Amino acid sequence: MLPGEHRPIGRPKGVVTQSSHYGTHTLATCLAWPGWWERTVLMPDRGRLARGRRRYTGETPEMARRGISRDGTHGLDTCTLGQFDLRALLFYFAFTPGPRNISRMLCYDWDASAQYDIFVMANAGAADNLACSFGPKRTGRPQLPGLRILPHGPNGYEFVHLPTGGRMMVTGTGPGWYRKIADETARGPLEAEEITALGEVSPMSHDTKRLFAALMARSSCRSRDGRWSIGQFLYADDEDFPDLPGNCWGCGFDLRGAGDSWELTWDRALAPETLLRPLVTPGIALADVGVSIEEASVASTIRLGSAELCLRATSGIPAAVR
Repeated sequence: MLPGEHRPIGRPKGVVTQSSHYGTHTLATCLAWPGWWERTVLMPDRGRLARGRRRYTGETPEMARRGISRDGTHGLDTCTLGQFDLRALLFYFAFTPGPRNISRMLCYDWDASAQYDIFVMANAGAADNLACSFGPKRTGRPQLPGLRILPHGPNGYEFVHLPTGGRMMVTGTGPGWYRKIADETARGPLEAEEITALGEVSPMSHDTKRLFAALMARSSCRSRDGRWSIGQFLYADDEDFPDLPGNCWGCGFDLRGAGDSWELTWDRALAPETLLRPLVTPGIALADVGVSIEEASVASTIRLGSAELCLRATSGIPAAVR
């Protein structure tokens, strides 16, 4: 009989009992259940952690619970090595100018769900456009070098990144026109052009990858009271900047650096403090991160281990912190 399925029992005279959130059972019965100690004493309260996590991520309860780590943390930063490297590359190509830039994905509404073995872009209002922003096009060439789409299933578009082995998925609504591209696109090995593009990526230290992956995992976080939103920060529309007509994918972000030293700048009046918030907010905070504000609404710095990322708005009148 499994925990939670027992019938209430009395306490036989002379029998030692153990109390847990499953109820009160004889010690002998408890010890007979495989993994009882880990489940009842050592395992974290997944429900509580999931509620704290989805308060900011927008995930469904099921997705949030699935993302909770066995080490007793929210799980946003616990993943396979392939996932770790893929998330760092997603952040790099989203903010680095060039022909492989994938910042277009920032203009769509979606909820990031960082799982142990997959990165899910969930609840997308335009799933086809989102998938096309970094996945294979009609030419068969993906915007993110090395990305391949898997045979589609009922839950959305699933991709695998050949160099890292990391997986990602897009779920949401849309007419489904991308399925035809997905069915026709090549799923072969890396092409020479992709190998060249990956070879041109600036070298990243381990701590830099940790930081970039953490920011990617929190790329849709927002507070329920509306005080800050990473999605609104990453993509500001015409209503936010009427003096700069025409939506600008990526808001002129420019990521540069190598090794441990990096700088991310942008050409609109967006306060960098917004990017700091999910890294230090209880329930979704990044362990051991350090932040500093050099100039309010203009310049801030994130430090993780030996890595340092400077954030700076290079033009415009500083906007209020969202």
